[in-house]
Amino acid sequence: MKIPFPCFAPALAFILTITLPAGAQTPGTRETYNPKVAGINVLATALQPDGKLIIGGTFTAVGDAARANIARLNADGTVDASFTSSSNGEFNCVAVQADGKIVLGGNFTVNGSENRRIARLNEGGSLDTTFSVSMGENSFIANMAVQTDGKIVLVGGFGSVNGTARNKIARLNADGSLDTTFNPGIGANDNIYGVAVQADGKILLGGRFTNINGTLRKGIARLNPDGSMEPTGTFDPSTFDPAFNSNNQVSCVAVQADGKIVLGGSFTYNNGTARSHISRLNADGSLDSSFNPGTGADSPVRSLAIQADGKIVLGGSFTKLNGTVRNRIARLHADGSLENTATFNPGTGADNWVDSVAVQVDGKIVLGGSFSAVNGT
Repeated sequence: MKIPFPCFAPALAFILTITLPAGAQTPGTRETYNPKVAGINVLATALQPDGKLIIGGTFTAVGDAARANIARLNADGTVDASFTSSSNGEFNCVAVQADGKIVLGGNFTVNGSENRRIARLNEGGSLDTTFSVSMGENSFIANMAVQTDGKIVLVGGFGSVNGTARNKIARLNADGSLDTTFNPGIGANDNIYGVAVQADGKILLGGRFTNINGTLRKGIARLNPDGSMEPTGTFDPSTFDPAFNSNNQVSCVAVQADGKIVLGGSFTYNNGTARSHISRLNADGSLDSSFNPGTGADSPVRSLAIQADGKIVLGGSFTKLNGTVRNRIARLHADGSLENTATFNPGTGADNWVDSVAVQVDGKIVLGGSFSAVNGT
């Protein structure tokens, strides 16, 4: 279950890389990287420092190897036979800690245990039994962020963690215990889907909510490191979308090196200005008018990644960006304008939704989703 949007389920899930650096291939073209994931979709990807890739979703095999919903790929896309974890259920998010351990979020049991909604694996894929978190029934984790101190911020649709009320947002200590120094009060009034931690420790949230801890915040909010709401006047995007309702949401949030905040989702306005599914805020929450994507995307942006050069890679269900055909994958310049096909050319794009985007250290882009072909292959 991909929480923010309903999913179409083709017979073949897919993950690949597309080439960025100049060379024999046109930047943005499909690479000869095909793990052959069989199943419904790949919803989450996380790159390890060694170049290997953790993938999670709803699938049954990778290449010729049986893999139940989680696998690790080598840098060439082949399955890593040394990683042998498996699960029942679905992963919405994956994060790799500095010590190499792997944190999983979603709704699942893993390696035969009763861990649901969150678990941690050792580097080889075995269950880390020192990490145990309990959450209420009918809850889910949509996303997570690992802080530099090892603490883990969780967001989604839940009401308690380890028996303590935590409405849609919580922070764990590195051992899985609830971090009681982080207190978001009554939390959010609706689900949270996106989370990012700034360099100063403040936490950005994106979702379907209209208030956090009783304070008006439509779809986007920022908390202090202790979980308290940042006061109006320092970050106040409360007019994010004048018509913000249950059909609108911020699905993904990313922070640039300069502190500006990139948002993707199903919204159509930002602070009274038309911004269709993609927008950027200044560090104080105001609309960044220097970022202009024109008419934006014609359908929701489901994932995004910021490159080292400031360009922004988008994945989603869209078929056009600013009136130009871009099937579910596109890249924007730092000013929000669409990059042309001379420097980034995904051809006919993906034939179904792109749910996850990640940029490797070599600049290549990893896509995961429910598509079965990219640029006709």
